[in-house]
Amino acid sequence: MLGNKSVSLCMVVYNSSIKETYESVKEIVDEVVIIDQDSSDEFVEEYKQLANIYVATTNKGNADFDRQFCYSLATKEYILAMDSDEVISLEQIERLKKVAEQSFECAWFTFNNLVSSNGITIDLKEFLGDDPHPRLWKKLIDKDGQQIPTLVWRSEAHTFPQINTQKILFAKASFTHHRQLENILKTHLRRGKNISPQAQGVEREFIKKLLEKFGNDIKKNMLMKLPELSDYLRG
Repeated sequence: MLGNKSVSLCMVVYNSSIKETYESVKEIVDEVVIIDQDSSDEFVEEYKQLANIYVATTNKGNADFDRQFCYSLATKEYILAMDSDEVISLEQIERLKKVAEQSFECAWFTFNNLVSSNGITIDLKEFLGDDPHPRLWKKLIDKDGQQIPTLVWRSEAHTFPQINTQKILFAKASFTHHRQLENILKTHLRRGKNISPQAQGVEREFIKKLLEKFGNDIKKNMLMKLPELSDYLRG
């Protein structure tokens, strides 16, 4: 429970541990809903141990395809949406508890985005700013006598959901999103043409800036590990 609000932790996952994410929020969630995009057996076992609701599906190269389905399976009043490389610190959990005391149907949070490689960690604030996202919302609201989803997520990457409420709160709390550079590159390469040309262009420019920030040595190392990266960067 988060205050007097029951909460479903909802995640769309692929071949990544969710233990750290779960441990960071377990005191405030009442159930765990997982959509697994065709992960390997070692991760499937972990997901099944932690999930109250577990559904296996195909690998689409993009979590956004399955987000709305995942959220539709939740049985609690509120949905907390997280990715497997995100955590909420103890300090931010206490802030989140104060947020829960307020009246809202959709809460936005800022993000502390970090990327690491070879012992170097880069803060993406100069690229992404505070990077606010809606991550805690009431599953259903009443509209014209009908129960409808508060948020409707699109299947396209890098788009915000349709928000069907005006009871929106911009919370003074943040999530930490800490990723490994190699994993980011693999995700973007795997996603490939499963996203729109416009989204592909946005991602490619982001990757170019990120590799430039890490420097030539790490860039060369990534090009050796991931030969297909050269063609990706050329577009």
